[in-house]
Amino acid sequence: MVDSEIKTVRPAWFLRAQSLNLGAPGEVYSPERLYFFILALAGEAGELANVAKKMWRGDSTHPPEHFQAELRKELADVRIYCEYVARELQENLDFLCEAKVDELTERVAKRQRKTHTPT
Repeated sequence: MVDSEIKTVRPAWFLRAQSLNLGAPGEVYSPERLYFFILALAGEAGELANVAKKMWRGDSTHPPEHFQAELRKELADVRIYCEYVARELQENLDFLCEAKVDELTERVAKRQRKTHTPT
């Protein structure tokens, strides 16, 4: 996929995020930049999980709305770094997700056919 194809399907927030100087993903492949984005993604996923853990344990004086707002923020961070990883790999995350959902749909259908097939 060429860079111009990727840009045409990117949401406005992603194009704005590029201006944050996080390494200009996708311009020239860089293993170091890819590793950075993957590690940042893991860190953000950990922060998302940590908020969920606090909600699950009920160990806060904050109202549920506070945790929901924090979950939304962390989820956005995860999405942004997923986009950066995909971009670094010269891939379109939406297309990758569509292909994966197609694969999962077929897998579920196959499993259902097995369980509903008379023996």
